[in-house]
Amino acid sequence: MIAAQPDLFAPPLPAVPYQRKSPTSRAAADRERPHANNHERDVFNAIAAAGEHGITRKELAAEIGWAENQQNRITGRVASLIAKGSVVETERRRDGSRVLVTAGVAARMGL
Repeated sequence: MIAAQPDLFAPPLPAVPYQRKSPTSRAAADRERPHANNHERDVFNAIAAAGEHGITRKELAAEIGWAENQQNRITGRVASLIAKGSVVETERRRDGSRVLVTAGVAARMGL
């Protein structure tokens, strides 16, 4: 029997962090993995829509429709976008949180 080969042209599934010693955390990460790219796109689009005003992580959760206690989902997506250079965390603060803008907005603002 020949095993099916993975599609060489399909994008790889994104890494989703989890607590290595926790089977529950691993299972949650496995469930989230197929949707991670969509969530990242949603986060980026909400940051882009905020323009120069920017948006905090708490505001992002509300904008996307995630519960306030799901900010950890936001944090992972924001960290990934920052690492890719797509999003910048500014020095501005609102409600105790740093304000996020897209890299393009940050460049126009001289940040």
